[in-house]
Amino acid sequence: MAWVDRQTIGQLKSMVDSSYELTLLLTLMLASSPPGELSPSQIDDVTDLAYEILKIQKEMREILVAAG
Repeated sequence: MAWVDRQTIGQLKSMVDSSYELTLLLTLMLASSPPGELSPSQIDDVTDLAYEILKIQKEMREILVAAG
């Protein structure tokens, strides 16, 4: 297993925390919306959150691949 420096670990921790918080927010948004009741604006918000989560996860994956 490759050695990962403290800065990289700190960066990954921050990214995991952000990803978790965004996932929680996305889950709460979806859970609190009645079926079929999302407005176009709410759908845009959900899509934006999901995209932000994917960007963070992609960056984490790139960091881990580079460290490995």
